Amino acid sequence: LFLGEIAGAYRLEIRTTSPTAPVGQYEIKIKELRSATQKDKQSYAGAKLVSAALTLEKQNAADSYRKAIAKYNEALPIFKSAGLRVWEANVLYLMANDYVFLSEKQKALDFGNQAVQAGELAVQQADKAEREIAIKVHANALDILGRVHNELGNKKTALETFNQALSLHQSIGNRVGELTSLISISMSYQYMGDFKKSLAVAEQAAALAS
Repeated sequence: LFLGEIAGAYRLEIRTTSPTAPVGQYEIKIKELRSATQKDKQSYAGAKLVSAALTLEKQNAADSYRKAIAKYNEALPIFKSAGLRVWEANVLYLMANDYVFLSEKQKALDFGNQAVQAGELAVQQADKAEREIAIKVHANALDILGRVHNELGNKKTALETFNQALSLHQSIGNRVGELTSLISISMSYQYMGDFKKSLAVAEQAAALAS
């Protein structure tokens, strides 16, 4: 969504934030050109807050994570009131992830569970165009929740959660997400002392990455 605050001509420039991003050609299409609705404006306002939070997280410091969480807390009611379930789930799992970095495990668990519930609801309510991204967000939420359970010592629950995430990633052909889940599953088996299964899954992940 691109929302112009005033009428006029705009130039769109695209840059990658990753130095390892693949070189290639990209095509941009205008799906719909129209006046912004109230829901569009809410989505835009929330997205700006999320962008600011993600920028803060790059500082990789406790204070910056707390400031990022504050931004997410501002964005969350905006997405909820607009009925933007995918964004709501996205913000919740990002907050859970920040609480993991802050070692606030109970808060991480609370927000991780909320993220998974919101992700499930997002998938149920998504139309055909949004369904794939809703599934991806739901899977990401499960990956974060699995990580929280590992931090809490709930190794079996973590493994089950990672396997749920893996299934969802595979269902939409999300290879990056699939790789993330496989690595987490391998580590879970290692934590549980099952080094044979850990190695087998690690080899599966290596094959996928190659």
